[in-house]
Amino acid sequence: MFSVLRSLRWRMQSWHALILLSVLVGFGCLLHWEMVRAHWDRIDDELLGAARILEGSMLAVPPAILEALAQDVSMSGPRMPRSNPNRPRWPEDRRPEDRRPEDRLPEERRPEDRNPPPIRSPQILPPRMVPYRNWNFPGADTQDLGDRTEEEWEASIQLPAQLPEQLGRNQGAAYFFIWRSDGSVLRESNSPAQPPTRNDEVFASLQRDRMARQERGPFREVFIRGPRETLICVGRSALREREKIAGMTGMMIASGLSVLGIGLIGGWWLSKRAIEPIQRMSRTAQGINANQLTDRIKLSGFDTELAGLGATLNTMLDRLSQAFEQQRQFTADASHELRTPVSIILTSSELALSKPREPEEYREQLVKCKRAAERMRQLTDSLLTLARLDSTTNLEMTHLDVEALLQDAVSSIQPFADSKSIEIHSHLEHASLQGNETLLRQAIGNLLSNAIKYSRREGQVFVRLLKSKDYATIEVEDHGIGIPESAISRLFDRFYRVDESRARAEGGTGLGLSIAERIVHCHRGQILVESVLGRGSTFRIALPLLS
Repeated sequence: MFSVLRSLRWRMQSWHALILLSVLVGFGCLLHWEMVRAHWDRIDDELLGAARILEGSMLAVPPAILEALAQDVSMSGPRMPRSNPNRPRWPEDRRPEDRRPEDRLPEERRPEDRNPPPIRSPQILPPRMVPYRNWNFPGADTQDLGDRTEEEWEASIQLPAQLPEQLGRNQGAAYFFIWRSDGSVLRESNSPAQPPTRNDEVFASLQRDRMARQERGPFREVFIRGPRETLICVGRSALREREKIAGMTGMMIASGLSVLGIGLIGGWWLSKRAIEPIQRMSRTAQGINANQLTDRIKLSGFDTELAGLGATLNTMLDRLSQAFEQQRQFTADASHELRTPVSIILTSSELALSKPREPEEYREQLVKCKRAAERMRQLTDSLLTLARLDSTTNLEMTHLDVEALLQDAVSSIQPFADSKSIEIHSHLEHASLQGNETLLRQAIGNLLSNAIKYSRREGQVFVRLLKSKDYATIEVEDHGIGIPESAISRLFDRFYRVDESRARAEGGTGLGLSIAERIVHCHRGQILVESVLGRGSTFRIALPLLS
């Protein structure tokens, strides 16, 4: 379980699934809400249209208009009026003899048209073009309704012939109720097993809006106010619609699950492709060991981010390979350097003990053994110094006067310079820094010793201390044999010698410059060399000053 939680691929897949599920659920809920709202709004519009027709019949709207409106009321949705080839045409479309007297032009009128019959209400008017409240017909004014008694008004109510037929299209599932102001039923149609009742919630809704709607069990109902404080209710069964909504909801859920499944499969495939380069890196890294350091990660086909990671790992492997190679070479060189004096000691001892000899012969062999032992001691001291420097992270630092340190180093090396008739010239500025006095003295001494060793007899060595804003620069310059350009890059390698024969004759171990470089790096400084073959060399040490 914990291995799965720690798996990058599983975490990527989990986040992908969570995001995809959130998007699908959010979009599905919004779509479902909009679908249900549009569905119920359509049903409410149908019920409201039927209620308005009932209201028009109570306002004495001519039956012909109500019949035309009733044809458009359907519990399954609105429909266009049926075309009637025998419908009366508009006055301008009729022949003059077919037009009514009031519609004829002056030149078309006949003598009998002077006393035309009473104007009849139009038989066909476009019900969708003008609201019925704006139609001009006799009896549509509420003042006319107020001139009648309640009984006369109720007796004059004539419902459209098409409305009961349209309301009964759902096998009696649709119905309407009209209540008087006292709560008694004025008219009703297709009364359900549980008829609707007037309630406070409906009246409260009608106080705010022109229409109230409610769901009562399996029924959907719409209420509006009618004339003379009546209340009109039109309702219908909504079971079929709920079944449709449930079916569409199930289809949406199935579609969402299908999309989620396809998305998860695609996400798993994408995560596999994303993790594959990392697995290739892992396999390559597992095959690399101390004996096999040449393998590198192949970056072909990697994305930009992973290619950068692979390049970084390859660079790290190059450094490790170089470090292992240097370690191996260091071990071989140290063994070689130690084998030579040991061989000298053994050879001299065996030769001295092979037969009785004169005291002078014994003395000569002991001197050889002493020189070899001195060389061994010098070599082991250098190796111990490098080992300490490699394992040291924090040196013990103190406040140092670099000018005084250089003066003391020059005084110490002066006898060696006098033995070769070499003059040392100093140009020192005052500078102070934090450092380890013993190690810096050793590094400066190694540079001075090399400058004297490889200078010509009766030559000159220059020691300078220059101070800048942030650094103190120590320069040691000689006019000796110089260093070939090809050897400068390896000059600070351990046991590296430019001239093996001369270095051994001078008694060097090949570790002096390596120790000096390591000391300078431990002080967060830099050491550089400039040299011209046959003209001399200049070593520069830059150390940070006190801040």
